[in-house]
Amino acid sequence: MIGEGENALAKNPVFGAISNFIPGDDKVGFIGNTFGAVSGWMDNLVGSVGLTREGIFEQLNSFIEFFDEAFDFVAAFIDMSTNYFQHTGIQTVGKKLIQDAAEQI
Repeated sequence: MIGEGENALAKNPVFGAISNFIPGDDKVGFIGNTFGAVSGWMDNLVGSVGLTREGIFEQLNSFIEFFDEAFDFVAAFIDMSTNYFQHTGIQTVGKKLIQDAAEQI
């Protein structure tokens, strides 16, 4: 009997698209066996590197904080270099042209 997770996998459209390339008749079982074969290796890798969910989030957070500050500088530069009167004027003319074209259709 197929379990809920296996049943959901079998109904997944991506799985359906690649299932022809998976060998054997029990395609879901093949995937399960493949993950089972590498689970020991993955556990050893995670343990040797100290890879944890908290560690990953901590690294991502520091990465995001660094770029958040950099983006502040980029935003300030864009603000300084933008001629708002010209920019909004171009938007206004473009909007009017689009409205006129839509009315003529």
